[in-house]
Amino acid sequence: MKTFLITLVLAMLSTVLVPAFATTVGTPASTTALGLRIVISRYLAEGGDINSLTMEQIMRIVDVDAANSTAQGKFADRFEILAGRGPIDQQTKAKLIAYTANQIGEDRRDGPGRYVIWLSNGEVEYNWEAEGRIKSLLDGSHLDLVNKGVWRQPDTKAQSMFHVGATPKLPPKDNRVAEDEAGHRLPPIKPVVQPNAEPIPKAPLPDDAKVPPTVQSPVSKASIESKPTAPSNEPTSSTPWSLIVILIVSATGLLWLVLKRRAK
Repeated sequence: MKTFLITLVLAMLSTVLVPAFATTVGTPASTTALGLRIVISRYLAEGGDINSLTMEQIMRIVDVDAANSTAQGKFADRFEILAGRGPIDQQTKAKLIAYTANQIGEDRRDGPGRYVIWLSNGEVEYNWEAEGRIKSLLDGSHLDLVNKGVWRQPDTKAQSMFHVGATPKLPPKDNRVAEDEAGHRLPPIKPVVQPNAEPIPKAPLPDDAKVPPTVQSPVSKASIESKPTAPSNEPTSSTPWSLIVILIVSATGLLWLVLKRRAK
């Protein structure tokens, strides 16, 4: 009986504490995909048409040097933009609007895959998808899967414990610099200016806004308003600490009862 109660207590604690601390490490590929998601979100928020979206338009928005540095090469070569012609996932009803042109080699993945940008209910999202699933979606729309080779990513498994979570941190209506999923500040993108619209003034950046190449991603110079979305395959921590405290107290009480009964 004692062994059973102790096992139960440990199981209760593990179900709360493991999700609370097990988070995801950002890679150049995931950070670059996050940046593209934010750029497309900004483009649509300023009245851009998804059917007219091209890489040329994206490159007019982003800070090219910062984007290329994050992408460890030419940012424009890292993605295939499908825009309005992309297939729709019949399960989620989301439209595939872009994907990495390279297979992404990450040690945390079981097989080949890529980062994919979706348009779902007016919101731009991104996540990791297996190579076979992407090919199946594209085949259904008679589209070829572009493959520019494998983009190897740095090791992540050794860094994953107690790392900052994967939800992108975007700034409110002040001029603070946005952060990527690893908590690093990101370089700017240029403000979007639609035809016949007044230009959006560029906001100044702090002197310490420069970040290392492996964590840079194109994010707005001006204020960005976007609902942070967590990728479906990128777990984040959302466990309330009050629940953790309650479970710890409950576990302590169960152990005390076991020891009290044994003492009798």
